[in-house]
Amino acid sequence: MRLLTVSRANRIAALAALVVLVGAIAFLSSRPPPVDAGSATCEVYRAFVTNVSEEPHQRFRPFLRSIPHADALSDTAEMTLSRETGEHEAHTVQATGEVFEFPVTEEFTVNISGYSTQRAEWLPTCFDSSPRPSFTVMPAIIEFGLAIPVVGDITIWEISRVSFSPDGQSALFYAEHFCGELCAGGGYFLYELRDGAWHEAGYRMSWVS
Repeated sequence: MRLLTVSRANRIAALAALVVLVGAIAFLSSRPPPVDAGSATCEVYRAFVTNVSEEPHQRFRPFLRSIPHADALSDTAEMTLSRETGEHEAHTVQATGEVFEFPVTEEFTVNISGYSTQRAEWLPTCFDSSPRPSFTVMPAIIEFGLAIPVVGDITIWEISRVSFSPDGQSALFYAEHFCGELCAGGGYFLYELRDGAWHEAGYRMSWVS
């Protein structure tokens, strides 16, 4: 009876391994062709990753999705975003007397009716050369449950495809981050091409927790 039980367990394990193998083969065969690492799409991703990677323990999901339409990109031709003015305001903490400076922001509107989305499904292709960010394919909720108690403050980013303006000088995409319980947020980022490089030009927060 014990040998029969072990044999049955081995067959189940072999079947599970076969299912995983078939799934991996199906995934690799159906994965869209990688984007050109020198494309404008990759240039935008590299600029964004460079900005957010100033903080430690950043990881990025390699799969990209369509820009969410429920909030700002449904039937409207305009999007309102905010940007820093270059000025700062001082705020004093009443309890301690400490003074902190925060950047002053202003709102502005962008016509996004002519923006078109370029296909880009496999983010690591944009980072074939060093330095290369850290990627994770694990769902954020699983990553938190397994890694947060051991590693500490890990932030996982998920980025959408990029939509470009008709003249190719502006790029719009959605990104959200997860950094633990009640530590997450998402919004739209506007990047502009200036002097041959992409720079963040505006942001619209969609949600935060």
